[in-house]
Amino acid sequence: MEVHPGGIERHIGGFELIPNCLEPLFRTIVIAIADYKQNMFRVATCLHLIKGQRHRVDRHGRGEAHDFAHLGIAGFVLAPYAAAKAALTPDERNLGAIVIDMGGAVTSCALIRNERLVAATSVNLGGHHLTNDVAQGLATSIAHAERMKTLWGSCIPGGHGDREMLAVPLLGERGTDAVTRVPKAYLTNILRARLEEILELCARDLSEGAFANSGSLRVVLTGGSSQLHGVAELASQILQRQVRVGGAAALNGVSEYQRHGGFSVITGALVHAAKPDVNYAVPQETQAAMARSQVGFARRMGRWLAEAL
Repeated sequence: MEVHPGGIERHIGGFELIPNCLEPLFRTIVIAIADYKQNMFRVATCLHLIKGQRHRVDRHGRGEAHDFAHLGIAGFVLAPYAAAKAALTPDERNLGAIVIDMGGAVTSCALIRNERLVAATSVNLGGHHLTNDVAQGLATSIAHAERMKTLWGSCIPGGHGDREMLAVPLLGERGTDAVTRVPKAYLTNILRARLEEILELCARDLSEGAFANSGSLRVVLTGGSSQLHGVAELASQILQRQVRVGGAAALNGVSEYQRHGGFSVITGALVHAAKPDVNYAVPQETQAAMARSQVGFARRMGRWLAEAL
């Protein structure tokens, strides 16, 4: 199912056109031949499609949370593209940059150039896997592993990590044996091993396909895992590119503590919703299918009254 279609570039007679000069198309490369004053000109539109599994898209379209709130889905936006709207500068969006959004379950990459999404890929590893590794490696709970990752997480070995001790509550233990102390270096080694795996998979994807010609572009990291100490240095070493950590969009009502990379996607999605991108749209057949899947107004009102009473 096409989720995020849009045009990348247009050509007439071998010359690239100004963006937004043709209406986006949704299927594949469209080529037309025009005869003007006995000269043949080749008109071409290069398109890029982001596809998703239909059952996953339908599941998000009929989620229990927004259904309980009597809301409907108006459209979809790719996570790294939303992060790019929040984290990239105008020059980066025009000249080109790669956004790597380190989400909870998925790390996704997007190539942005000329204000357009040129390519995208993803790795099925993210921050949740870091937390699970800490919980399993230190035999502690998921909640405390997340707390340790957030407060003391780092991927730079050395320093005082061997002497600095962290208190770790053990699973299933009570009394004096409920808490043990481990060097901070243990936590660093666990996080670094998984981050290296994630970044190496991203480096493999960035060397293929449409990303292959983007070796000189800068990488911007977003997502919660990008806030770990030393991630930018590790990413620069593995990706062999310039890397910086992006932030969230400066919106009214967003506090200073929420303007870091962990909120890039959500603030970028708000920017996208407030000012939709004319280059991308949900296909008409997808919109129709989503509209049919939504519950009617009368039924929603009846269910709301039954819940309220």
